[in-house]
Amino acid sequence: MYATPVVAYTNAGICSLRKQDVVNAEIYFQKALQIDPLSNTAAYQLALIQFKRNDAVSAKKTLQNAMLSQPTPDMLWLAIQIARTVGAKDDKQVLLWN
Repeated sequence: MYATPVVAYTNAGICSLRKQDVVNAEIYFQKALQIDPLSNTAAYQLALIQFKRNDAVSAKKTLQNAMLSQPTPDMLWLAIQIARTVGAKDDKQVLLWN
């Protein structure tokens, strides 16, 4: 019913994180990404949750689409951390997500 459901779900996820309710935050960010897979904020926040949970493979998958459209510095830094965790050997692999 919202004009911008992606924004509503993303904001609900951020509010959930502020309440330290990671479970619901993850659900809200996933719903936002189902509507708009290129949503930078939702992708970054969900990937960060996954990465902190030591699930770098899921975090990489979550962040990949959003990295195609104007990645933020925070997204780039998280992408580097994820790539190194999943075994990237050099900067080229980090940038190409090989």
